[in-house]
Amino acid sequence: MIRIWHREYDRPWLGMQVIRPFAAEVGELEKIVQKFPNISIGIVVEEVTPESPAAFAGICPNDVIVQFGSKDVQSCLELFEVIWDKVGKRVDLVVLRASNGARLDLSMVVGGINTGPFYR
Repeated sequence: MIRIWHREYDRPWLGMQVIRPFAAEVGELEKIVQKFPNISIGIVVEEVTPESPAAFAGICPNDVIVQFGSKDVQSCLELFEVIWDKVGKRVDLVVLRASNGARLDLSMVVGGINTGPFYR
């Protein structure tokens, strides 16, 4: 007899698509570099889902997330590493907004998506 154990997982969900800065559109990258010429870390927000944790935190497209959970973020993988065990928890983040040159200290509650027993 084979017994299969089913386990459900809550995966973290922020409700935004992010990319590395050098993968951003040239026009947006120029705006970021003009406002923050010494920027060497961060990931660029491409899209924010309405009514998502990112939207409720005030994150906008073309923002650059440089810190998440008090850790410098240099890649999407690093962001994922930070949020993996934070579902349902409040996390502080630092965002650079190229549209007005502001450095914003924000916080968000990391959302979760129940993936069920078969989707991992």
